[in-house]
Amino acid sequence: FWDESWRKNVVLLGIKSSHGLAFVYEEDNNRWGFVSAHDIGFRGYLSELVVSPGKHKRGIGRKLLMKVETELSKQIFNFSSLARLG
Repeated sequence: FWDESWRKNVVLLGIKSSHGLAFVYEEDNNRWGFVSAHDIGFRGYLSELVVSPGKHKRGIGRKLLMKVETELSKQIFNFSSLARLG
């Protein structure tokens, strides 16, 4: 799924900037997809969703989106719980 125009550290930068909302789909020691999102407190944003062209139509993108949604909902729940406790 690599784009030659990207810098070599672009995935690492995406992971670091997403604060726990970035995931890589790996299978057989190969990276076939990447997703990153950002939670700005009142709204979540999908920043990037990339699946290798040879792996389209196999559910990889759906799995990555579901993972982000699950993790984002945990962060919102944790934030809401903390706000009520404070």
